[in-house]
Amino acid sequence: MNSYYTSKAMLVLKFGIAFVFLYAAISSLVQPEAYIKYFPDAVRGYIPDRLLEALFSTFEILISLWILFGRKVYIPASIAAVLLIAIVASNLDLFSILFRNIAILTGCLALVVLSYGSYQPTV
Repeated sequence: MNSYYTSKAMLVLKFGIAFVFLYAAISSLVQPEAYIKYFPDAVRGYIPDRLLEALFSTFEILISLWILFGRKVYIPASIAAVLLIAIVASNLDLFSILFRNIAILTGCLALVVLSYGSYQPTV
């Protein structure tokens, strides 16, 4: 594939994935009660729900910005993929809602493959 088209495809993937994570983060900060149910019971209760939401939203924002503007994009894209797997796997009872995350997950994986292929580690 031509590197021109690869770079354009990466740009589209980066924007789409970052948008989804930014939207979820901002929406979670505005309406935390709608999102707290997606956290497994095992992680809730150690810190207040509102703080948990704020910390997770901050993490999502950082991942989004790294995907959009950072280097070694395969790292945040991999983290995002693992996050999506964890969200879906820990909420299988909500799969009729979360099935859409599988499409976002595949976008993350495509970004991992495309960005890792363009990354040349220095030895």
